[in-house]
Amino acid sequence: MTPTATPTATPTATPRPTVTPTPTPTITPTPAPNPNYLLNDAFTSDNGYWEKRSGIWDSSYVYTKFIPENVWYSDGKLVLRSNVVDKTGGEVRSKNLFFYGKYKASMKLSQTTGTYENFYSYLWPNNGKKHNEIDIEMFKNSDGSTSAMFSTYYDYVRTYYVYKLPFDPSTGYHTYGYNWYSDRIEFFIDDKLIWTSRSNLPKDPMYLYFNTWVMKNPGSSYGNGINTQYVDWVTVQPL
Repeated sequence: MTPTATPTATPTATPRPTVTPTPTPTITPTPAPNPNYLLNDAFTSDNGYWEKRSGIWDSSYVYTKFIPENVWYSDGKLVLRSNVVDKTGGEVRSKNLFFYGKYKASMKLSQTTGTYENFYSYLWPNNGKKHNEIDIEMFKNSDGSTSAMFSTYYDYVRTYYVYKLPFDPSTGYHTYGYNWYSDRIEFFIDDKLIWTSRSNLPKDPMYLYFNTWVMKNPGSSYGNGINTQYVDWVTVQPL
């Protein structure tokens, strides 16, 4: 039975204003081309699907300056970097909006303490539209493990669930995703259903994002402070 979280009315919306990747022995296969995909990007180059973002996110628990230099393409991967020392991060946003569908990405996460690595859909209120958001956010725990936080938002009201990963996400690629229906959103890791949200569901098409950011108070056990997020591929399919 899938756990269902209790909605919380905390207005914690997420406004969004060179390291060489090390090879890994486990890569999830890139999906074959399919005309039914709404998006199918293997990141072989900067193909125009995404825009690098810049700006400062300053909140009670986050301070990050997103800079384009912290995003690049290498060896068929999208690479995003954050730095705990200088409080910089990397972010890309899709140029197109996407609605109901199946979202999936293959990622490897270095998980530096004090940073988050994220795959999500987001729409800031504008032109009569309310705040909409679906999040998969990964962070390192004090015991060295990593947790994924799944969230759905509508008009600043949030429902969420935290799941401790049974593996080290820095040692290889794993798939993370969500199926967005009108009456529910299902969250998956490696094609296993982890949680279903049935409240505070987005109602409007959203942009797709990848980013990595730094906590305002990251602690002291972050090593050299460099965090790197690798994205091997991403797909969006109709339901």
